[in-house]
Amino acid sequence: MPTSQELYALKQIDRNNSETAPVVKSLVSKVKEPVSATLTRTFGTTAYVAGASYGGRGVFTDVGSVGQSLFINDFQVIIDITTIPSGMSLAVVFYSKDEDSKVTGASVSDGSLITNTFPNACTPAEGYSLTLSVNKGKVFGVAKNIRFITPLEATSLWWYLEAKATFTSAANGETMTAKASCEVY
Repeated sequence: MPTSQELYALKQIDRNNSETAPVVKSLVSKVKEPVSATLTRTFGTTAYVAGASYGGRGVFTDVGSVGQSLFINDFQVIIDITTIPSGMSLAVVFYSKDEDSKVTGASVSDGSLITNTFPNACTPAEGYSLTLSVNKGKVFGVAKNIRFITPLEATSLWWYLEAKATFTSAANGETMTAKASCEVY
């Protein structure tokens, strides 16, 4: 399976080749522009434990149609903090349904435990670990080559950042901007 970048390159190469253009068009039509979402963590020095939601729920809207298969390639998040808090380790967990609706009278918010709370996650229970780094005064978290496919149960894809270890957050609130590259079949 070619990556999104490879398909875009094929599109450029085969733009004027009438013999290969239909094949390339078929492949490229499945590639979506990266979907993005913004999430804000409230102010405070929350002590996160392993399995806690960092910042609450994020959602990528209009990723496809119900019943289509969504192939997730990569995920990245930019967190508006200048340093990585000591011990911070995060993973991303995706859900093909709004998991908050499964909790009667409650919602998954910042600091809520998510490990084993929702058995129907569309990714492994442990999520996909993010590689954290600091660049230009922001913390970047990246999960590359996820290569995960799930049927869409809605037109959106929900996600949580899950603490993988105990750490205490910075005193400020922060904005997180997330992107995912995916294909729809």
